Amino acid sequence: MHAAFKEDPTFTARFAREARVLAKLEHTNIVPIYDFAEHNGDPYLVMKYVEGDTLKARMSHGALPMDEVLKVVDAVGGGLSYAHKQGILHRDIKPSNVIITNDNQYFLSDFGLARIASAGESTLSQDTMLGTPNYISPEQAKGVRDLDARTDIYSFGVLLYEMVVGRVPFSGDTPFAIIHDHIYTPLPLPSKVNPNVSEEVERVLLKALAKDRDDRFADASALVSAFRQAIPQPASASMMMNAAAAAVGVAATAPVTSGATATAASTVQAAKPVDQKPKSKTWMWIVGGVGALVVLAIIGVIAFNAIRNFNQNSTRQTQAARSGTNVALGTPQPQPQGGTPRPPQGTGIPPQVGATSPFLPTAIAMVATNPNNADSHLRLAQAYFESGRAGDAVNEYIKAAELSRNDAKVYLEGARVMQRDPIAVLSLLADGLEKNKNNRELLDAAAIALNAAILRDDAEPILQDYVHRFPDSPVPRYALTMFYLQHRQTDKAKISVDELVAKFPKDPYTYFSSGMLAVANNQRDQAIKEFDKVLADKTSTELLKRRSQEMINILKGTPNPQPLPATPRP
Repeated sequence: MHAAFKEDPTFTARFAREARVLAKLEHTNIVPIYDFAEHNGDPYLVMKYVEGDTLKARMSHGALPMDEVLKVVDAVGGGLSYAHKQGILHRDIKPSNVIITNDNQYFLSDFGLARIASAGESTLSQDTMLGTPNYISPEQAKGVRDLDARTDIYSFGVLLYEMVVGRVPFSGDTPFAIIHDHIYTPLPLPSKVNPNVSEEVERVLLKALAKDRDDRFADASALVSAFRQAIPQPASASMMMNAAAAAVGVAATAPVTSGATATAASTVQAAKPVDQKPKSKTWMWIVGGVGALVVLAIIGVIAFNAIRNFNQNSTRQTQAARSGTNVALGTPQPQPQGGTPRPPQGTGIPPQVGATSPFLPTAIAMVATNPNNADSHLRLAQAYFESGRAGDAVNEYIKAAELSRNDAKVYLEGARVMQRDPIAVLSLLADGLEKNKNNRELLDAAAIALNAAILRDDAEPILQDYVHRFPDSPVPRYALTMFYLQHRQTDKAKISVDELVAKFPKDPYTYFSSGMLAVANNQRDQAIKEFDKVLADKTSTELLKRRSQEMINILKGTPNPQPLPATPRP
């Protein structure tokens, strides 16, 4: 830090405050901060020592191959997406802040240092342009104070532009000239600078580098997804790449039902920007597309039955509401006094961001009046969920279940209402499964939620919790493995598979997980060997065998006779 910061009497306190915030960042692609202190009045951060090279140094040796570009995109995008969800901006994305270790791990460094500098009252922080001119966003260059995640999206876009096109979009003799261009000069068309840049990639870069932040990608994950969709498949692609394209074709055409299954599918679709026309997919989507469907089809779940049960419960709930009886609890429902509107039961309305259910005050009053009435807690739970307070909703559903002697129907009602939030559903069903051992309907509902959760960036803790809560079943560990593969964390996926092998060495889920890990590692022969084990195992379900045969056909380049359904048929 510049010595002028010492002139600001609030800087040391601010430094400590911001350092505490930054120290909470724990992500595989972010260099962690271990400690902070000061020496002779100079504040300092203690960070993990990462031995390797910077992306800037790597790029100085020539253009990067596309597989390495994708690794950088995944690492930077993953780190930014995680940090932005914690409310933290980087503010200085550039190649020198991306570190590549000797074993090809990718880290984003210097997180938040610009934030520490810009938050103060010192003359230096007010009058000095923060950020690197070549990578600075227009609003950051203008000195806008209310920056958001989209300023990092712009800098990330400059980094992408440089890797793909071969140079930064704006350069000049002075920092002022570069900053002027970022604010006012139209972006040099990538295809004009480098004719090898495809139209699809160009559209992604134009959107990421829009002058108006409202025109950019909303978040880093959307930019990463769009970029991956836009990358054309090289003519020299291996058979694994062809397998991925075929696998994604199956996933894209598979029919989808309702409930959490539809939520998982819509999550995949939502990741595709509407203005993109991708020509092909990269091989990693063999995990993202097929892997998620594999969980749905062979996790040991009859998803159709669970959804049918949910729908039947909804019908019965409506009929019971008319007669004043609670189906789940078998007790009369208290009628509101004075014409006060009743919270609708079992609507399944997804929570709106920033919205508050109009029934929340009434529901809170009902619980205060009848604290031992399970129905009151059910109504409050739904009102909380519709107000975006999923954690409070889970707690209220658990209270309602306890008051109804842990009736499985109460947990199923909560799972149905909160089906758009698989993390909340899993949190609720963990309690239900512990109190209703081997309940088929709860197991089905949990499996649907596991499938949907795999696509969520924040699902790892709940999946790990399921592994610890239900150690005698391979299903949670299998779901965790698919999560790691979906999010391209192959090192963790390998550890998870190793644990499956150690505890369930001859289980079909173990064989299939090992096969999918081999696919992710481009180990074609090993993958086929593992899928063959699934086919030879007499305990394998028919769906599991069919999915394994499908994967073998894809890897061998043999067309499948017909696409498999996304869910088992009744």
